[in-house]
Amino acid sequence: MAFDSGLDMPERLMGIRSLREWLGTRVKGHVLEVAVGTGRNLQFYDWSEVVKDPIAGRELTEEERAEEEKKAKKRIRSVLDKGGMDGEEKRDKDWVNKMKMPGSLEGEMLTFTGVDISEGMMGVARARLRKKVLGPDGKKVIPKTAAFTKPKEGGGEETRIGEGKRGEEQEVLVSALEDRIRLVRGDAEAKLPEAPAYPARPGEKEEERNKYDTVVQTFGLCSVSNPLALLQNMAGVVKPDTGRIILLEHGKGWSDWINKQLDVWAPQHFSRYGCWWNRDIEKLVKEAEQKVPGLEVVKIERPGWFQAGTTVLVQLKVKSQGK
Repeated sequence: MAFDSGLDMPERLMGIRSLREWLGTRVKGHVLEVAVGTGRNLQFYDWSEVVKDPIAGRELTEEERAEEEKKAKKRIRSVLDKGGMDGEEKRDKDWVNKMKMPGSLEGEMLTFTGVDISEGMMGVARARLRKKVLGPDGKKVIPKTAAFTKPKEGGGEETRIGEGKRGEEQEVLVSALEDRIRLVRGDAEAKLPEAPAYPARPGEKEEERNKYDTVVQTFGLCSVSNPLALLQNMAGVVKPDTGRIILLEHGKGWSDWINKQLDVWAPQHFSRYGCWWNRDIEKLVKEAEQKVPGLEVVKIERPGWFQAGTTVLVQLKVKSQGK
């Protein structure tokens, strides 16, 4: 898709690529990417735990067992160096077992679910998964025949291109490696998909098993009609207390002059790209904090002096009700 490839150079120059790389080191566990689009973040995630051992029941080699033990020790050392789990001093009796489990460290992803309303854009994301992320095994993990294609008259296949429907209806377009990789067509403002079924981890509550450890979105609040509804939906699918929502957005910055220019050109920019680049992201997030039960802003940053504060990095969490 020309639109997607045309973003490569501007994102490098504006520092967006490096921010996408940073996001890849912060996601962990069961990950949901909202408004995944063409999958520009996919290459920056660590897929090693997601795609390993695709053959169910295969025994690990001695080298693989040694590597797993090495990783387990690394997880424990890493958390001890930080003073506890997620920076907290409190440790329960299952703490060591929790830390040995894959997915406990930042950057260690166990499953990936991407959701978007545009099938056409996710067709590009699917191709990126097969070719650039999964490498030689991509064609085996994600077969060519998928929901993105339909038979042509006279034989062969053609790509399905469509923007999808508004509402709560969802369609799984890709499901691979026992649901460890999924692409779901859906309207994120109406409903987000639950996390895939996975084995319980030590100390995990039953009601948390349909939620994600990390919800990430890049440049999505500028495109939706109801940002509050979207933030509320994200809060509803992330694990309370331990889960994180990470947003990379753009909008109003520090400079009144730049903000006025964004306002002037906003209608034209929206008509071309479907993005309101003059929204006040910090204000939107803080309003959601007041209206969505349990939602709490952990950090708001505006990286890069060159962007004059128009690039906004937000981290959120959801407190358990009653705490």
